[in-house]
Amino acid sequence: MALGLGEGLMDSLERVQADIDREMTTDEAKRMKSVQSAILATEELRNLLLDNRSESARRTIADILRHLDEQEGVKPPAVPNKIFTPSDWNKLLDETFDKVRALGRDKGAEYSGDVDRLLNFRRNGRDLDLPMEVVWRVYAAKHWDAIGQYIRDIAAGKERLRTEPMTGRADDLIVYLLLLKAMMIERGQA
Repeated sequence: MALGLGEGLMDSLERVQADIDREMTTDEAKRMKSVQSAILATEELRNLLLDNRSESARRTIADILRHLDEQEGVKPPAVPNKIFTPSDWNKLLDETFDKVRALGRDKGAEYSGDVDRLLNFRRNGRDLDLPMEVVWRVYAAKHWDAIGQYIRDIAAGKERLRTEPMTGRADDLIVYLLLLKAMMIERGQA
């Protein structure tokens, strides 16, 4: 069995190959061949990643993207030149939670004082006759919106000046999610 693919998938790919070989001049057959190549390349990439050959996997990803670019006329997104190791991940966790603690402490005191970390949500909810969770959603949405635009810009290959780093938006969202969790706990929904 090639590349560890299941029998059914392998049979389907062989049938597609036979169809492609019979009518290679049609656009549909070319597209099917491209899809077949992508499936096989993805399985090969998965095996490379499982074998922990990261440089080889990176080159394979770049080759797949170049192939798809040639087939579809679409510019592929840049492939990072580095893998995110477990050590990188652990460092990110430590740095992020240090930052989140500082944000929760400093911004929480700025918005809500020293007694109730949910006070600004309660106050604005009361003023608008809304549950505090609705106020939370509006506040958190601006960060989701900024991150969504960042992702759309990546997909479109567009550079944009940002008013604050996207990593800061992610940190802010983590704080907002913890605030929502506090609201859930307070309502007995934990």
